[in-house]
Amino acid sequence: MNELNAKTKYHILMQGTTSKNVSETCKAFGISRTIYYKWQNAYKKHGMDGLAEKEKNRSCQTKWTSARKG
Repeated sequence: MNELNAKTKYHILMQGTTSKNVSETCKAFGISRTIYYKWQNAYKKHGMDGLAEKEKNRSCQTKWTSARKG
């Protein structure tokens, strides 16, 4: 599945909230309930910023590469 932007994730969350049927909402949008609730928690904690795409953690990759060289 392509990465969804924050507005789309918010729309999906609102659909699940208003319909009061998370399972049907997830089926309609092709996502798992696990993903839905992950987004919901991120939204509750951080608002729209919580739904924005996160850049992959490159510090772990850098540490791994440095350790292999040494």
